Amino acid sequence: DRRFGLAMNVAKRGEVVLTDKLLRGGLHGVCIQPPRNAPRVAARQRQRIVAEVRVAQPLDAEQERRLAEALSALKGRRVRLNVAIDPAVLGGVHVTVGDEVIDGTVSARLEQARRTMLG
Repeated sequence: DRRFGLAMNVAKRGEVVLTDKLLRGGLHGVCIQPPRNAPRVAARQRQRIVAEVRVAQPLDAEQERRLAEALSALKGRRVRLNVAIDPAVLGGVHVTVGDEVIDGTVSARLEQARRTMLG
């Protein structure tokens, strides 16, 4: 049955791949929750990077395109954005790409200015 054509293999990096054999072996009806890193794992397999983006207000299509292009140029691979609206972000943008964080939020800039002024 092709509906169960996904392959799961609890392997080295926590990647879960479910095979037809496991499903045929009695896992029908069992709810399996994918690992938290599943979007990054899938993107890595497609040679894409997923950037988690937090903003105060929704980005328009042009802003999303420009951000994705800038991040793609920075990383040397195609970047897909997962944009989340976060009221804690007063303005600007907070981007997480893998282990790298780019904090361009207003609060981060104010904190940086405060540190500069205090010496």
